[in-house]
Parts: sequence; C-alpha cells; structure tokens
Amino acid sequence: MAKAYDRMEWPFVNDMLVGLGFDAKWIQLIMMCIQAVQYRVLVNGRPTEVIVPSRGLRQGDPLSPYLFNICAERLSLLLQDSQAKGRIHGCRVARGAPPISHLFFVDDSLLFFKANLQETQEVKRCLSVYETFSGQAVNFHKSSVSFSRNTQEEMRDLVSGTLTVAQAEDFGKYLGLPSVIGRNRRAVFAYIEKKLKQRFGSWNKRLLTKAGKEVLLKSVAQAMPTYTMSIYLLSTTLRVSLERLMNRYWWGQGGNDGSIHWLAWDRMCKPKKYGGMGFKRLHEFNLALLAKQGWRLLTSQKSLMARVFKARYFPTTSFYEAVLGGNPSYVWRSIMASQNLLKSGCRRRIGNDRDTQIWGIPWLPDLQNPYVDSVQVDNGHDLLVSDLIDASTGSWKNDYLQQLCSVSNSNSSYCQQEFCAWAEEWLGDDTVFSSEMQGRICGVLHSIWTTRNSAVWDAAMPGPSVLLCRLHAQWSAWKDTELRRVAASGRNSDTGPAHASPATPGTFSCFVDAGFHGPQRAPAFRFVVYGGDLSFVVAANSPLACPYDPLLAEVMALCEALSWLRINGYSGGSIYTDSSLLVSSLISVSSFRNYFGFTLLACKHLVNALPGSVVCYVNREANQVAHSLSKHVAAVAERSVWRDVPPSFIQSMLANTI
Repeated sequence: MAKAYDRMEWPFVNDMLVGLGFDAKWIQLIMMCIQAVQYRVLVNGRPTEVIVPSRGLRQGDPLSPYLFNICAERLSLLLQDSQAKGRIHGCRVARGAPPISHLFFVDDSLLFFKANLQETQEVKRCLSVYETFSGQAVNFHKSSVSFSRNTQEEMRDLVSGTLTVAQAEDFGKYLGLPSVIGRNRRAVFAYIEKKLKQRFGSWNKRLLTKAGKEVLLKSVAQAMPTYTMSIYLLSTTLRVSLERLMNRYWWGQGGNDGSIHWLAWDRMCKPKKYGGMGFKRLHEFNLALLAKQGWRLLTSQKSLMARVFKARYFPTTSFYEAVLGGNPSYVWRSIMASQNLLKSGCRRRIGNDRDTQIWGIPWLPDLQNPYVDSVQVDNGHDLLVSDLIDASTGSWKNDYLQQLCSVSNSNSSYCQQEFCAWAEEWLGDDTVFSSEMQGRICGVLHSIWTTRNSAVWDAAMPGPSVLLCRLHAQWSAWKDTELRRVAASGRNSDTGPAHASPATPGTFSCFVDAGFHGPQRAPAFRFVVYGGDLSFVVAANSPLACPYDPLLAEVMALCEALSWLRINGYSGGSIYTDSSLLVSSLISVSSFRNYFGFTLLACKHLVNALPGSVVCYVNREANQVAHSLSKHVAAVAERSVWRDVPPSFIQSMLANTI
C-alpha cells in the first residue's frame, strides 16, 4: 500500500467500527481521537499556520496499528467472499489443508491465486473496491508477482500485464526472513554474519572494558539472530562462524584479531557460578526456540500454522508422533530437529483416558521414566489407558495392572480433556496425602533446599542421615508447639471447643472473598461459614502470597476455604463467591495451562472431595460480611480465626448476609 496510514478515509474507519459491532459511544470517542489532529510545518525554523487534515491515521499513535488492521479486515472479507464463491482459489499445501488466499501484516500483503485471467481480474477487482472505499492505493511499482515452475511463459506475461506489476523469481524476504531456502543455506543466512561483522567493526573503535563487551555481546550480538533462529535451524558452519566472531571480539583489543584466546568458547558459555561467562550456546538456544514452535503445534492445534503443518506432515497423528516424511521443507526440518528436546520434558496428562495408548506415550507420573516398561501385548488393537480403568467406579483394574505393567504410582489426576503438560507443573500431586503427610513432605523439601544453600554458599554438605535426624527434631518441636498453642487457645476461649463442629450435609454456607489493600496492594483472603439455621460458625482471614492479579487471588482464596472445609469434615453445602468469571472458569479447567489453571484444578478436586457441595456466584452486596473482614487490622499481617462468636466489626452485617 502506498502511504498506508496517510490515505485512510475517516468515514471508512467509522463504517468498519460500526460494522464490527462496536458500541456507538466508544466509536464516537475513537473518532474524536482520530479527527482531533493538527499539524504545523517548520519553514526556516518558523512554524506555519495550522494544517487540519481530513483523512489519515497519525503515525506513532498507539491506536493507529489497531485501526489499520480493522480497516484491512475489509479487504480480507472481500477476498474470502470471492474464494467462497469460487472466483479465486487459495493455495493448498496438501489434501485436507485449509486454502490460503492471503496473508496480511500491516501494509505488507501476500495474495495467492491460480495463474489465469479470470482469477487475476477478480483479485484486481477486489483491490479496486477496497481502494475506492478506503482511500488507499496499491503501490504497483513496489509490488511483484511470482509463479510456480510449471506456469507457461505466455500466462506469466498475461497475469503480470493485467496486474501491471513486475515478475520475480521469488519475493525475497518477507517480514525480515528469506521466503525461499535453497541448497546453499550458508549463503541464504549470510546476512546474519554480515550484520554481526558490521557491529563488531563499529564496536572495535570504542575503548570498552570487559564488562562493556559482555553487555554488548549478550544484549545485542547474541540477540541479533534470535528472530531467524526461531524459524530456521542455522547450519553448523554458520553457527561456528558466528561464535568465532564473538570469541574474537571478546579477546581482541583495539581491533587486533591476533590476540590470545585464554579460554575456549565452550567453557565461556558455562554459567558464571561454574567458572564461565554465561554466554549462550547458539545451537542449544536455536533448538529451544524451535521447540517453542513444536509446542505450539502440539497445544494450539486449531491455529492456521498447526492446521497447515498437520495436513502436510502428520494428518493422522500429533506432532509428538510425527516423522520427517518425504520432501520436507526446511522449516519442517528445523522444527523436527527440536522434537527430541520437546519429548524429553513433555508428559501426557490423563483426561478421559480414551486417546492415550499404554505403551509408547509418557503418561506415568514419574520424572525419570514416564513410560510403561513391560512387554507390549498384541491383542489385535492398541490398548488404551481407559482399558485399565473401571468406567463405573473410576478406579484402576488391579488385575490388569498386575498382568500388563508394573505401575509404581497410578494416582493420575482427571479432567475433561487430555493434553500435554510439562512434568514440573503437575507431577507430584499431593492431594491424596493426609495433612500430616503433606506437612512432612514440605519439611523434607525445605530441608533439601536449606542443604542445597549450605552446599552452594557455605561449602558444607550434611549427609542424608544427618538431614533426616535434623528434620525429625524440627518436626517434633513443631508438633509440640502446635499442641501447646491449641491448648492455650482452648483455655482462653469462652465460646466452646477449639474446632468448629462439622455441619450436617446440605446445611452449611460459605462466603469467600479476596482483595488487595494499601498502596503496596497486599493480598489477603477471608471466608465466613454459616450453619443450616444461618447461625455463625467460623470466620477467618489471612494474607496471600500472590501477585497483583484479582482473578488469581480469588481462586487462591477459594482453594484456602475449600481446604479448611475438607479438613474439618464439611460436605453437602454451598460455597459462594462474588467472581462470576471464577465460577465459569471451573467449568473449563483444562483450558488453562498456567498457575491459575492448576490452582483451579486443585479447587475442582477439593469440591469433589466435599460430596454434594457446589460453588455458586453471589453479588457483592450479599458478600459484604466476607468483604468487610479485609478491614481487620491483621488481615494482611497474620492469619486470624473466629469460631462460634463473630468478631464485633461484622456483627451488624450478619442479619443481611443471605
């Protein structure tokens, strides 16, 4: 597009916003931002009169890229309509692949169609209609057309003459990356080495310390090939050449390349705590970036990229089981180079267990060996994990487990959908352990962590026997302290027993809330439990270890309340929260692959552990008691619990709770 931002007509922007369903008040505010623009031009150092434009989007405005994309959607709709009516045919890389008629990136566009006069005229018609309504103009002088190898020369001349654009063997670089990769890959990616040499040539003229060189190498030199390495696998010769340039710059002085290299580059790439400088190994970094693309193919299977690659290379399997195949592109070769790296940390999380095979899939919760090691049984079809589970009770078929495999730990968690997850995010689920066992596990982990710190910082490594003795002493001391604290709280309380009595099924109500307080936005949670007759049972508030994320704070507060209810034997009640988004998120737990999602999954397990209980939404007015607990002076300082008798500052609100 020629002058893409400057030629955009304002009525066209308004019509697109209206057509996409934006609110009228919002459209009015956006149009005020667009139209309230004035310019002045400096002539001989003096500003001229005010120039008031009648069209165009201001470059540099944060809104302009979004508005331009909204307007470009009109051209996309025109091309999609022509494709739906059969007037143009997009490019298909394989049978079953989605047809691609266009790819847009701001004002850079790629259009795909068959090389014939009818489709050429249809594409030109779409461009003309878009130019008429939007005010934009296609820059045919900077545009080019390329053809497949089997296109006849007469048809090439006819298409290029109709579009009035020049012919080209390929369209060079698109979005900064080469569009065609030939056999000489060193020559294709030579621009990276050339740019790096230019930078080093300018840096050698500066008098820099080793610290300055380290900053330049890490933040600039090693970051320059990152964009290319996220798509393509660099050849070994190019990688060695780039590392040689970096090593030469590090040890060189004043542009002198003949300096002695006192340390090999491989040793300099080690972390600083192991005697290195912490530089990146380009090959390992390249594989890590490509593994991210493989992870997207594995998890975002509805994206355009995943659909195209799946149709071409693994139509009947997933990326995890994909093979290189015949006549692969260099992009696919590059992504496949990182497949083993992806497999090393990828685990199959069991959901409805109808898609996971017993053998060959890493589904066991074992960090060292997640595969079933027993000999595969040939019974005419591939056995699935669902064959090992009793559908009526949801428990494992122990006789099958003993016959087929030796599963040491078969307490996998369940959800509605199976997906791949990193092992560190879900292995070691301790929801099946008792509270005392959970405390002992936390103590062991804390002891291991303190031992590691002693080994790193104090050069002292106690043996396992010393570690266990120390842990046993600390656990006994903590238990004695807890018993004395509970006894003291029982003597000081005038309201009855130290623990609230469990409510009968279907008779308790729990109100939960979370919030942030003060200029530091300190997070805290609170909950209130009522009996079947709406009598007060218990209230509590406590600080949270949570970043400033309201939704994450709400789900952590819900998890704390559910944990308390499960420990104290409650069941068959209602838990209320004033976050409707949290309640709706509980329905689609498996769609979240972050800390919020796994906390949400823990809440799901806890709700299932309270038979007959349900999480409901309630408005803020009905949740005022739980909300007011945040005003307590100790809400963000320490955990406070009131049993049987409510605190004085919420007594006046209890009558309006439900």
